[in-house]
Amino acid sequence: MCDRNMWYKQSNHLTLPNLADNEIYQRCGPDFNNSVCSINEADWHIRKPSNGPCCSRKGYCGTTSHHCDCKVGCINFKKMAEQRLLENDNNNGKCCQLVKVESNDRSYAGVYRLLQTDDKTKQPKLNVNGHVEYVKNSKSDSTQKFTIKFGRFSVHGKGWYILKNGGGLSWQLKDSKCLSLGDWKGNGAVLSCVTGV
Repeated sequence: MCDRNMWYKQSNHLTLPNLADNEIYQRCGPDFNNSVCSINEADWHIRKPSNGPCCSRKGYCGTTSHHCDCKVGCINFKKMAEQRLLENDNNNGKCCQLVKVESNDRSYAGVYRLLQTDDKTKQPKLNVNGHVEYVKNSKSDSTQKFTIKFGRFSVHGKGWYILKNGGGLSWQLKDSKCLSLGDWKGNGAVLSCVTGV
């Protein structure tokens, strides 16, 4: 892989966390045989220094912002595991509550929330086709409403669309009750489930 910051995306080349009492204890990343950090909290305090679920840019496991929240090179394995669970639930019919849209077009990039019938039951609101819908309001212009819906909104056919005032910005032509995740066509977007933002 050319980009060293993407080493963790090659799941078939990842190795178990370094928890042994030796010189590579709590080390992670491409310089340490693509070792990941443990997401099991019981492993974080088995010896000093403590480690954690995040791999820092310098290849150490830990829990600080230098391990988990730097702009480039930090990997939060606990958050990745939580995201995988959400996406598995979504693929099995329990739709994501929040969806992150990443795109070069910043106007519709951001976090969308699932429309619900009522706040007590948390049941998703279904459209006439039996599909869920998502909504996002633009921070810069509250009248500009972005939605994600299933239907036939363009010549491309029936499927999932990111819409702004009726016009299709990006699409994925798959029929599923819950939103189709991953890479979309059109102006381009990558969708993923996220927890509270």
